[in-house]
Amino acid sequence: MLAEGTLMNIPRVLIVFFLGLFSLSLYAQDALPIRVKQLESQINSLTREVLHLRTALRQQQELTEKLSKQSSISQEKLYDDLIEKFQEENQKPSFFRNLFHSPIKLGGYLEVKLDKEESSLKPATIDLSSIVLSLHSPINDVFSVDAEIQLEDYNSIIISHAYLTSAISSYFNFKLGVMRIPFGKYNISYSAPSQFFGSLPITHQYIVPTIWSEPGFSFSGHTPENLPIKISYDIMVSNGLGKGSFRQTIGNEEGKQKLHEDNNTDKQWSARLGIVPKIGIKTISLDCGISGTIGRYDSAQKSQYQGGSLDAMLQIGPYSIIGDHDHLYFSAEYVAFKAERDRQVLQEYPDTVPGIK
Repeated sequence: MLAEGTLMNIPRVLIVFFLGLFSLSLYAQDALPIRVKQLESQINSLTREVLHLRTALRQQQELTEKLSKQSSISQEKLYDDLIEKFQEENQKPSFFRNLFHSPIKLGGYLEVKLDKEESSLKPATIDLSSIVLSLHSPINDVFSVDAEIQLEDYNSIIISHAYLTSAISSYFNFKLGVMRIPFGKYNISYSAPSQFFGSLPITHQYIVPTIWSEPGFSFSGHTPENLPIKISYDIMVSNGLGKGSFRQTIGNEEGKQKLHEDNNTDKQWSARLGIVPKIGIKTISLDCGISGTIGRYDSAQKSQYQGGSLDAMLQIGPYSIIGDHDHLYFSAEYVAFKAERDRQVLQEYPDTVPGIK
């Protein structure tokens, strides 16, 4: 009996459930337009707020740009005045501070020679012929000190160069001290590790007493790097050659004076003009130069000498055959001197010649 009553109540429950769903759907259809209008109102309100914020941001940006333009000139002038005042107050202390605390770059090399006599009575010997110390010390952006000192035979010191450089610009530099005479390419660039011969060429033993260094001052510079051809100049005033020059047997070997000596008051003028054209090929470079010198070598200042030189060097490389930076060089240099001889010179040195080349 209970089961039959339960089964009879099931249709009634279903009817009530479906009637409830139908009434809810009718209520939802009536409430949907109201909800849509509420959402549209909220969207319109948010849109107005976004537009208002964009307008305010644009106005603020325009005002900031206007104020920055008006104050930039005065701010820059204020900063320039402060920097100039600071430099004036600290110029001298900073110069001496850099002078005493400037960095020093040290280097050098040893030169070892194998001496073998033609006679078999004396055995071949290995000789440590020289010890060379080089240094470079930049005092500041303008001034620097360079030096190269050579110790030979354990008892003699030779100053290859030691000078103060004032690098004002690439067009004009000033040097003061002991410098290499700008006569030919080989003399100004000579160093034992970079030379290609076991000994000095005969030209730079007999005619140009390499290393030929003298105390004096010089002016040098070069044209900008962006030009199709680079032209450099080097002009130097120094003591010059002395007595014993232009001798037939030994050339100018004894004409090179000591650093603290000068046998007359006349000065030697020397100059080299270098030309480096840009060929357009990275592995090929050409360096040419023309040099000249003039001075007087006797004590009476009556005998004048004149010298000229032409030099050229062709470099091919780098390329890789043995290593990664192999180079091939072809170099040539022509040197000639013309010298006057008075009676006093010929009496003291009868083998003086009117010219050597």
